[in-house]
Amino acid sequence: MEHHEKSSDYKDGHRLEIYKERYKHELLLNEHTAAFEHAAVRPAILLNGGAIVAFLTLIGSVWKSGTQPNLDLVGVALAIWCIGLVTSSVATGLGYVSQRAFTRMIRIQREALEATVLGKSISETSSSIKPEYAKATKYQRAAVVLIAAGLGAFLSGAFFAYISLRY
Repeated sequence: MEHHEKSSDYKDGHRLEIYKERYKHELLLNEHTAAFEHAAVRPAILLNGGAIVAFLTLIGSVWKSGTQPNLDLVGVALAIWCIGLVTSSVATGLGYVSQRAFTRMIRIQREALEATVLGKSISETSSSIKPEYAKATKYQRAAVVLIAAGLGAFLSGAFFAYISLRY
């Protein structure tokens, strides 16, 4: 009987260590995913916002020198950069929603493990994990597309800014 108790204690201790490691993993995943999303979105926002400020400053100097740029193309460049800012900002929101869904999915997994270790019932089952994963990946993909669109907007705006000064 004593051997059975030691075996049971070992299993419980092992399960507790697994639980601790999964919880640490959950915290690290949240922290690093959030940092990565910020790093991915930041260039699109900074490039488009910086382009607007720099181009308006340049247009002011060009105008003072007596040269008149093509105002229609100036407007197109500024509008494209504004669209880049909006798409990048929306990508930030989608990244947040995606992260929340991934966090919820991992929490459900952790709670299932807790229930197994502690012998309790859980309110959400593993069938809740699949829809959360699908939701998270859908928003994550949309955020990536919008970040790419924001970077594309920067390049497109730069093209129109260039030709507004040439013609």
